[in-house]
Amino acid sequence: MPDVPTPRSVRQTAEQMSRTDRLSTPGARWLLPLRAGVALVIACGAALLVWAVFFSAEDGPDLPHEGKAGQEVTDGTVIYRLTRVRCGLRSPPGAPGEKPDNGQFCELTLDVRNPGGSPASWDARLAAGNATYAPEWHLEQNDAKALTGRTEADEHRTGRLVFDIARSADPVELTIGVGLSGDAGARISL
Repeated sequence: MPDVPTPRSVRQTAEQMSRTDRLSTPGARWLLPLRAGVALVIACGAALLVWAVFFSAEDGPDLPHEGKAGQEVTDGTVIYRLTRVRCGLRSPPGAPGEKPDNGQFCELTLDVRNPGGSPASWDARLAAGNATYAPEWHLEQNDAKALTGRTEADEHRTGRLVFDIARSADPVELTIGVGLSGDAGARISL
């Protein structure tokens, strides 16, 4: 008995012919290179994304602008970490003859890291009691560990800032950063 085509076999044969016809038409020949090109672009994009993530990690992770002592914070340019606070000093480190005008010296030890490709100048303010105090920059001449407010490109340095604050004042917050104006800078709660 001859084979009688069933509706299912007719449908399968039509689909096979349709696929064959599509691949053999002159306009369909460019589809394969196009698909390969799209796949290559996607692969290159993924590789570029992975490269960007890994190499930007060398510049430091995205860090907060506010934190506590011991945590890294950034002003967007330089990364800071306050490691130690000593207040009630009668003379600053490196200058034993210096006396406080306001009542006491506070020594803040910081790690400062500039991951950028250019030098950065920064400033600091210490909120204590009802006042804000600037560092005693002139003391850097007598103290090899004093921070100078300038960090070279790709430099990582540990040093100290000294503040002359009121005897009855307790330090509350250090604001530090490039271009301290308004809300700029990193804030570290003590």
